[in-house]
Formats: sequence, structure tokens, C-alpha cells
Amino acid sequence: MAKQNQATNRKLAIPLAILSGILLVSLFLPWGIGEFEYSSTGGAVAGDLSFSFNGFGEGTFDFYLFRNASYDKEGGTTFSVSLPRNLSVLSIVLILINVLIILAYASKKTRALLPTQIRTIVEKFWPLILLLEGLLLISGFILFSTSFFDILIPIPDAIAGQLGAGAKPISRIYQVITMYHGELKTELRITQLPLHSTLRIGIGGYLLLFAGMGFLYIYYLYRIRVKEDWPDVWQKGGILLPLMILGAFFPILRQVSDDTGRMVILLDVSTLYGYGGILYLALAIALFFLIRSAALLEKKMDKIQQDIYALKETEEKKITEKLDQLKEQRSKDSLLRTGIFLTLFALIAVTALIMYGIVQEYQTFMSVRNNPVMHSTLLAPILLFSPFATLAIRAVYRF
Repeated sequence: MAKQNQATNRKLAIPLAILSGILLVSLFLPWGIGEFEYSSTGGAVAGDLSFSFNGFGEGTFDFYLFRNASYDKEGGTTFSVSLPRNLSVLSIVLILINVLIILAYASKKTRALLPTQIRTIVEKFWPLILLLEGLLLISGFILFSTSFFDILIPIPDAIAGQLGAGAKPISRIYQVITMYHGELKTELRITQLPLHSTLRIGIGGYLLLFAGMGFLYIYYLYRIRVKEDWPDVWQKGGILLPLMILGAFFPILRQVSDDTGRMVILLDVSTLYGYGGILYLALAIALFFLIRSAALLEKKMDKIQQDIYALKETEEKKITEKLDQLKEQRSKDSLLRTGIFLTLFALIAVTALIMYGIVQEYQTFMSVRNNPVMHSTLLAPILLFSPFATLAIRAVYRF
């Protein structure tokens, strides 16, 4: 029994240590990236401007401008940006809290290192702590991503003539560079001078979200496996539900042009008169409660069946009562399964319409904006295919 408890404790300590490590590493990796590059045929005129910043808000701005067979301007500089809500400080505080949880559950020796009061608090409240950690990090990522194009980037003095002195929002940098690129083509009478640009969230930002979802999933799996003890088939059926519910607030598109720059979250996609994302969220929440109700109901039916098997043949009256209860519960189970199927079908239909809406939005945006760029984020395929993956799980396990 002691070995079993130790193995269970390590099942918490190991993934928590891995996720905390990922969260720490994410702070040193790029959270925001901007790259602009242009070059004429033969390379007589070329330019490359790029910037990036990490989770601490520390970044670099590198550039070279090449014309008339010589470097017009070349150099680089470091800068600091202000990220929303001091996410780096929050992340470090959460990592330190997780160290306490890891020490409490890694082994008996590490557990003994903690004061009794702290150990008691950790053992009693660790699920709630991880839930709050997950929600805080996810909220921080959403705030960071939706304000991405408003983050101020300090402009190096050497190229302030093109971009203007002082710090500029990322969207403004894109606007000025595309204008400068157009003026350069006119001045030098060059027709072929393609501009390649990208403005995106870096891997560090996505790792922050991954860590937050990981903490949330530790709590969620504890809830459905230990606290509520869902039957195995329902655990599998509900595995993607938190991702779908919270994913409605995640950015799936990035749009930038001469007059705008924004991250489009799933709720904002203009499908079904602008209510497609809201309907997606509502259906995902409804699916969660239907699957949870069905899981708890099946657990209740299993208990009734166990009671029937435990009764003696002479207790005919009690057996009849239990069978009537089981029949009633099976009727509810049938209704819930029908509701799950219809809700999942509706969710897939709405998701398909959202995909169509994204195509329409792309065509509209690219046709009415000046110098438009629109791409999907790394999260788009994950979020949009989650309902289809849930349907596949349903087909395999027949829940």
C-alpha cells in the first residue's frame, strides 16, 4: 500500500516538475517576433529589420539597409518592453509554489523538508492551487495575445528617420515599414522589390499557455478520476472539453495592414452574424455538462447493479425496487446520450461554419485592406479540430 501511495504521489510530482520547467524555459524564449525583409533582383537594394522579445520583456532590434552597393545602415540594439500584468513575475511565483507541491509529493525525504503547516496546506489545497495557476496563466496568455499589436517597441535612433523616434506599437511599425518600402520603390524606380514580413507570437508565449493548460488538466484529471470517479469511457470522451471551452478565448487568426493589427479570438470570428464563436462556446459548455451528467449517472447505475447482485433471491421485493430504479436510470441515460450526440453534431456544424467564415473573412480582409497580411495561429488547427476528434473518440468508445 505504501508503494502504491508513493507511485501515486510521483504521478503528481513528475508532470508538475516537467510543466514548471517548461514554464521557466518559456520566459527565456521569444514571446514576440517581427521580421521584415525585402530584396531587389540581383540584391542591389535590400533590407532586413527584425525584433524579438522574451518573457522578461527583454528584446533585440537588428537591421541592415543595403543600397547603392554599400550598407546604408546596419546595427542592432537591445530594448525592454512592458508585458501585461508582469507575467514573468507571476510565472516565477507560481514556479516557487509548485516547488513546494513537488517536495511534498516527490518522496518521503523531500516531504520531510517542509514545515508541518506548509505540508498540511499543500496536501489539502494542491488541486485548487493548480486550478488557479492554470487559469491565471491562461488569462495572462489571452491578455498578452489580444494586446500583441499594441505592445510598444523602442525604435533604434539609426532608423528613427524611417520609423520615427521613440517607442511604437507593433502595428505602427508594420504600417511605417510598408510605407517606406513603397516610397523606396518609387524613389529608385524599382518594380520588383517584394516585401516579406511576419509578426507573430513566439514559441515562449505558446509554452506559457501549454504550461497553464497542463496545470489545469492535472486538476481536471484529478477531478474526473479521483474526486468524481467517472467511468473510464467517459473520462476518454471528456478529455478535450476544457480545451474546447477555454479555446473559445484563444487567438486563431492574426491580421495586420496599414491601418489595423489584431489577433482574432475564436469568439470574434464573424460567422452566423457574429454569434458563431458564442454558439461554439455555449455548445462546448453544454457538452461538458451532458457528458458529466452521463458519467455520474452510469456510476449510479453500476452501484444499483452491484446492490442487486448483493441481494438474496428471497428479497424479491427489494430486487424489484432496484430493477425499477435501474430502468428509470437507463431511460435518463438514453436521453443524455441522445443529447450528447445532438450537441456534438451541432458543435461540429458550427465549427464547420466557423471554418467557412474564416475563409470569407480572409477574402474580405485581403481585398479591402492596404498591404494586408492574414495568417492562422498555431492554435487554430487544434481548436477547430477538437470537436471532430471528440466525435472520433465517441465512435471508438461508443459513449
